[in-house]
Parts: sequence; C-alpha cells; structure tokens
Amino acid sequence: MIPKHTLIIIFLIFITQSKIIAQKYDAEVVNYRSLRVMKKDGVVETDSITIQINNRVGDKYTKI
Repeated sequence: MIPKHTLIIIFLIFITQSKIIAQKYDAEVVNYRSLRVMKKDGVVETDSITIQINNRVGDKYTKI
C-alpha cells in the first residue's frame, strides 16, 4: 500500500503541472469582429479584436 503522504505529493505535482500547461500562450484572441459597410464613395471596413493577455510577455501584442 502506498503511504498517504506520497499520494498527496503525487496529486499536488499533477495539479501544478496542469496549471503550467494551461497557459502556454502569451496572449489569445478572445473575440474578432469585422464589419463592412457600403457607402456611396466606397466600402468602410472596421475590425474589432479583443485580446486576453496571459502574462507579461504578452504585453507586446497590446501595441497597435
């Protein structure tokens, strides 16, 4: 039989590993919308992007 404290340690290692793997991207696009409107003198296109920054490295994607 495996001791209880060994099982707890294995469980804690498993939980921390899954948290590390969960955020493998610096930033993610959460929502992307593209709107095109036809006017007399042409087409107006408006893009709206919502970005989720997951860590400090992802700050580079905030500059437009």
